[in-house]
Amino acid sequence: VRTGVLRAQAEALNEEFFVRMKEKRPWVIAKAAHSLDGRIATVTGESQWISGPEALEEVHRMRSRCDAVMIGVQTALADDPDLRCRLKGYKGKQPLRVVVDSKLRTPVNARMFRSKAPVLVAATRAAAGARRKRLEAAGAEILLCRADQGRVSLKDLLHRLSERNVQRVLMEGGGEILYSGLRARVIDEWKSFVAPVLIGGEKAKGAVSGRGFETLARVPQLRDTKLKRVGKDWLIEGRVQYPG
Repeated sequence: VRTGVLRAQAEALNEEFFVRMKEKRPWVIAKAAHSLDGRIATVTGESQWISGPEALEEVHRMRSRCDAVMIGVQTALADDPDLRCRLKGYKGKQPLRVVVDSKLRTPVNARMFRSKAPVLVAATRAAAGARRKRLEAAGAEILLCRADQGRVSLKDLLHRLSERNVQRVLMEGGGEILYSGLRARVIDEWKSFVAPVLIGGEKAKGAVSGRGFETLARVPQLRDTKLKRVGKDWLIEGRVQYPG
């Protein structure tokens, strides 16, 4: 009996299943769209559209292959996204739209509530009161999660989504939630659309923000990277590898 035959290839075929069985959470794909110098908006907050139409179409294809699309509340406030898959002729199931919003700041008149596709707002258990009732009246489901340094614990949220048979999550940003996902080591795959523009500005928002990592030894890296042209943009993708 020979063991370990084509082990790496076999593990690659089943990596999403292994993550769900071992870590009790869905496979998480992080998506970012930024300028060549890493900015997702100008100093005035203008962000639509850094990427071209072909890249946007590719994002909708990503949504069609995921069970849930996740953003942070800052993205909900700044961009007011719809988050549905809007591919021409698409008739499949819409992904669950998830807003990570510790203090329930999501506006009740957000675009997400104008369609019938489900919206889940994840908050900490300290959030309650009139804001919760108003969001529920607007059509949101409120999911109260454990807190991690005062914010929604992504590990707890992802575990709860896994219990709902969510197997793939597309984490679309912004910078705070992407940093939180890296810090919590729950992002498995990374996709960056890089536009050939240079925005600059010390106060312009970056693709990954938060506190950042103190040393290069603690910085996550990408392995098995691929580079693909998408219209005028470039798509860089790979598996996230964490130190240790």
